[in-house]
Amino acid sequence: MTSRVLIPLDDQDCCRAAVDTILARKWDRDSAFLLCQVVEQLEPVIMGDGNVHKIALASEQEENAYKARLWLSDTTARFAKKFPNVESRMETGQVTEVICDLAYDWAADYIVMGSHDLDWKSRCALGSVAASVLKYGPCSVESIRANKSGSCPRRVIIATDLSHEAQAAIEWVAQMKWSPKTDFRLATVTTGTHKTLKTHLFEAGAIFTKERQHLNEVEKQLKAQAKELTEKFGFKCIEADVLTDDSAVNAICELALDWQADLVVTGANGANRNPSGRAGSTAIGIMNRLHCSMIAIQSDSYRQVKFNWREIMAV
Repeated sequence: MTSRVLIPLDDQDCCRAAVDTILARKWDRDSAFLLCQVVEQLEPVIMGDGNVHKIALASEQEENAYKARLWLSDTTARFAKKFPNVESRMETGQVTEVICDLAYDWAADYIVMGSHDLDWKSRCALGSVAASVLKYGPCSVESIRANKSGSCPRRVIIATDLSHEAQAAIEWVAQMKWSPKTDFRLATVTTGTHKTLKTHLFEAGAIFTKERQHLNEVEKQLKAQAKELTEKFGFKCIEADVLTDDSAVNAICELALDWQADLVVTGANGANRNPSGRAGSTAIGIMNRLHCSMIAIQSDSYRQVKFNWREIMAV
């Protein structure tokens, strides 16, 4: 069955780096790709009759659309040399809305996006398009930040809340081919109180119990998952981290920064749920703030897309 990969594009540096990374991977032979570039329309109030600059603004938008169309055509030709099953579309409208609508209409299995290399405060203030697509889109989403083009991540954090959704992400990681040099850390976040503890990484429901008892149970489950990955799938020793913090977003992002992680993998709720709560606010917050790349795996996706990194292909 053909895997369908949607790749929103623009001519920003982060997107160009993402294109290079995607081209450097080995995808399933029957994978289909849809390259999409969205040109945002100027607001009606700007283009109203009272705006004396209306003609100049319209001309500028038309010129930008022309340049975007040329760049999309060139990028599609690059893809076609390696992946013949590729098409492209130029769309107009609000970026997140267009991408999500297209993902539903085209039945995308996976969305890959370049993410602007801004500091986390700027990303939180402006809002990440990738995070919005993760919230409203129908499938797994990958956000690519600056990295060595096509190289296999050397340090990977698997963020889990020990839920069904998180288990899907762990299984996806286990089925991928990684470099023997790749290190993994399995991490979960708890919030401690004086009497109770609440596990809340993806707001998957509260579990209240005595603090020490709960911590012991979380550590036991996390270590069991790490051991399974090590023994069943041939991974080398995986470190299991139980982090205590009032903010799961802070804890995961700080761990990724301190450890200099290349990639964070998380789970996401299925697309058949209410879109406003599909990914969970924590996963969206992580994608907004994270300094490195991130993959959010939809738990009940009909098809999980897989690929190999360039250096794995040469082994």
